[in-house]
Amino acid sequence: MNKNKLIVCAELGINHNGDMNLCHEMIRQAAINGADLAKFQLYEPTILFKDEPQLIQEAQRCQFTHDEFKRVLDWCDEEDIKPFFSVFDETRLKWTEDAGMDSYKVASRTTARDPEFCKILNDLNKPLYVSLGMTNFDNKIIDLFGNDNRNIKYLYCVAKYPAEYNDYKFQPKVYDQYDLNNYYGISDHTLGIETSLVAIGRGARFVEKHFTLSKTMEGSDHKCSITPDELHDLVKYGKLMIKTQ
Repeated sequence: MNKNKLIVCAELGINHNGDMNLCHEMIRQAAINGADLAKFQLYEPTILFKDEPQLIQEAQRCQFTHDEFKRVLDWCDEEDIKPFFSVFDETRLKWTEDAGMDSYKVASRTTARDPEFCKILNDLNKPLYVSLGMTNFDNKIIDLFGNDNRNIKYLYCVAKYPAEYNDYKFQPKVYDQYDLNNYYGISDHTLGIETSLVAIGRGARFVEKHFTLSKTMEGSDHKCSITPDELHDLVKYGKLMIKTQ
């Protein structure tokens, strides 16, 4: 781990609400306010949420076509921010591989529910940032990614939207029985930036936060997202904290 490097990932997810003009502006604001990564999710809603039909309608509104995916890549290039993806199926993995992606976020939903796809991602031999929020260790996470795989960077996460500060138990080696050691970073679903700053103070060097232009917008994730001003402060104070450690 580079102790002096903080990576801040702005998770745009479904917060663009299927509006590509809004998506472009969100990418621009993420870049302006210091995010290193603009993250998106690529999936087929009726497959990914087949057991959660209440989520399908919103997901269908927010899914990308292949052409829209390519527009996102172009906009990230224009705004000088790196595109980053959680991919949930082999069709969309081919999109990202053809586009030359060099790393991926692995959603906790994937670790918990699709171990075969985890193995496909692992076989790419690329850095994977693996969120553990939905992971039950009966899933044998180590069997999926290995106990000494330097490409795997685990992220501490609580699968609640929003989560509370007290939901995040900041003890080191919280999953010590599987020898994951300290986490590389955090996927933070709490309100505000305080939990992320605590995590940085305890050694996190990757912080993922859902990002929105306004918490009052329609959609299920806006309420647990940070605004451009909050993103700016997270980057500013996070980097200052690292300098003093």
